[in-house]
Amino acid sequence: MIREFALSFLPGILQTEAYARAVLGMAFPPLGPAECDKAVVARLKRAKIFQGAKPPVVRAVLDEASLRRPIGGPKVMAEQLDHIIGLTEAKLIRTHVLPMSLGFHSLLESMLTLMWFDDQPPVAYSEGVRVGKLHDSPAVVEALPAASKSRTATPPPSPSATPRSPAGRRSSCPPPGGPPSSPPYGTGPCSPAASEPQQ
Repeated sequence: MIREFALSFLPGILQTEAYARAVLGMAFPPLGPAECDKAVVARLKRAKIFQGAKPPVVRAVLDEASLRRPIGGPKVMAEQLDHIIGLTEAKLIRTHVLPMSLGFHSLLESMLTLMWFDDQPPVAYSEGVRVGKLHDSPAVVEALPAASKSRTATPPPSPSATPRSPAGRRSSCPPPGGPPSSPPYGTGPCSPAASEPQQ
């Protein structure tokens, strides 16, 4: 089983190619085009776990901000949200949204992935700015799931805050022709948007 906790952007195994490229395009230190292509391929390869004969159980706890931030622009974000909807409706993942109204919660400190295996001890991976850490100590891995208790303590999100809602999809994307001083996240040098001619 895999349990993902996402804050500002969606977990790698749930990302579309365009969304992944937008995220990696904002990496620091910056990635060159070849490095970015390699990283995108690797990320999409990991996402193929859903295509296996026995896909893992994946539970995703998503902060509402990760669904509303238009990474890559409106078109990329709409495609990404449709992808999440498809995975959810196919029962490949279970999602829960932590609403903005929750305020502070323990999962705001970093991205977190918990993994359990049939034939190996469980491991956890936490990720922050420019740093990631793999936790394989049984005591640490056992303690980390306590952070997920905030998931069960929150009320169900309103329909407009979930990726399953058309209203939620629309509100996640700014209107076309938004202010040029506020470009969407994910328009770095290895993002397709960076090479598109201006209209």
